[in-house]
Amino acid sequence: KIGNLGNVFSHNLGVRIIPPVSGGFDSFWKSSVFWMGHLDNAFLGNVAVGEDSGSTGAGYLIDEETGSANIYPFIFVANEAHSGMHGGIRSWINGPPPFDLVGFLSWRNTGGINWGAYDAPFKVHQSKFIENIGNGISITSVRTHVQDSLFQDNGDHGFFIGGYVKWTSPDRAVQLIRNT
Repeated sequence: KIGNLGNVFSHNLGVRIIPPVSGGFDSFWKSSVFWMGHLDNAFLGNVAVGEDSGSTGAGYLIDEETGSANIYPFIFVANEAHSGMHGGIRSWINGPPPFDLVGFLSWRNTGGINWGAYDAPFKVHQSKFIENIGNGISITSVRTHVQDSLFQDNGDHGFFIGGYVKWTSPDRAVQLIRNT
């Protein structure tokens, strides 16, 4: 996946994404407001509203087969997802280069961030998770870092850290720093 990189998505509004019925299971499963097919791109100040794209959809979906050429850094700053049926951000990508999610706002979604891969070194900074039906952040990956973020009135948990994050090395631990 060397194509589709070096793009900037800035100040876009995506509203009410519903997958086509005729597209079969794959189109339903991978539908989202913003679908990221490559990490070498920038997302700045975008808003995903009213996602209803299937049980594994999201406002922002980082596909399991997403690539990274490490040519450009993945930039995700000041984006927002709300009123989504399945989540703000969802991914199952394993082994990407480390990247930061800065200033993300997730409110009134089913979940804020749902991250299922085992080795995904992402960092969340200065983000807000408010009134999500499920978890603010649900992770089963190692090396997750959440700092200076707000969790308010999320249904199940502010954080849900699954059993796969138990790692034998202290430098790969999940870090939760100064969150409220």
